[in-house]
Amino acid sequence: DREVLRSSYDEGVRYVDGALGSLFDRLRGSGLWDEMLVIVTSDHGEEFLEHGGYGHESLHEEVLRVPLLVKWPRGQRAGLVTEAPSSGVDLTPTLLAATGLPTDDLPGRDLGAPPADRVLMAGTLERIVIADGLKGFFGGKTGDRLFDLRADPGESFDLAAARPADLQRLAGLLDRERRAALELHRRLGSADGVEEVALSAAERDRLRAFGYLE
Repeated sequence: DREVLRSSYDEGVRYVDGALGSLFDRLRGSGLWDEMLVIVTSDHGEEFLEHGGYGHESLHEEVLRVPLLVKWPRGQRAGLVTEAPSSGVDLTPTLLAATGLPTDDLPGRDLGAPPADRVLMAGTLERIVIADGLKGFFGGKTGDRLFDLRADPGESFDLAAARPADLQRLAGLLDRERRAALELHRRLGSADGVEEVALSAAERDRLRAFGYLE
């Protein structure tokens, strides 16, 4: 079953690759390609039993690490490959900056700017923090965990008990970012006009299956 699912996933990747190739060829033929900014990415990867599960309900690297390809206008940065960490929240500042619009205090950074040290976060019920090559898991059913991605990219050895100070430092970063997000939420007035909505049993089951509800 694992190999069938992996093969189906690979077929999906091949299909998207071919579709993008056809689209890009048409854009080149139209004369638009050279002036365009094109970004290709994905919302998540998939797990195939690397950590005991299928799909994308975990926050392990096989789910979080996704393609990010940027074709800048007029051949800028052509062929550049960077190991600098990035996040989905970088896409909006990148697009705004490319069109000359202000990014204000949006989260994320312009991918066209020089890379800088940063803290990456993800998750809803369970949260992860990545900083300085370390990755901490917080709030999940399996308890807080810590992995050294440089020495252990497969996340096989939990270091939470051996390095509690590092785990606590990442927890502090998570709390700092959470408070900053709440402040941004308050200043943007995102709560204005929000009403509670009653969900059906089927809707709750679907959200629970995706990991958004306990």
